[in-house]
Amino acid sequence: MNLRLSCLVAGAVLGFAAPARAELAFLANGRTISVKGHRIEQDRVILQLRGGGEITFSDTAISHFEADEVPYPEPHPVVLPVFSLWSLMAAACAAFLAILPLRARTSYEGAAWDMAGAFTLVGCAAAILGEIEPIVEIIRPSGPRSKVND
Repeated sequence: MNLRLSCLVAGAVLGFAAPARAELAFLANGRTISVKGHRIEQDRVILQLRGGGEITFSDTAISHFEADEVPYPEPHPVVLPVFSLWSLMAAACAAFLAILPLRARTSYEGAAWDMAGAFTLVGCAAAILGEIEPIVEIIRPSGPRSKVND
């Protein structure tokens, strides 16, 4: 049962990943660079790196571009914050189950506290690694409020 749940959670998280456009930049000296994208400004070519940042080359330093055959999935920005909230709610449910007065005390109580701790750890890690800006954009009101109901 735990293996099925783990596979379901992993599939849901990885299912949110979308393949990104990737390019191979062929340099004039024979080397290649795998980049996220490029743009041309005047006599310069600006390569956008996958991890962030840009590299600027003269237009003579790059011979041509081709599509990269390897897709590079990029997770949507709301995956980690949503996963963090889900994990912290699961931790709260496990803690609630651990403190419920059960008639027959078994080893269930210790396992429930272990699960609550694990979910809390995973939820905090996802919150630290995730960005909050996409969640704020979803929650933020879209326009000025009407003063009719005030």
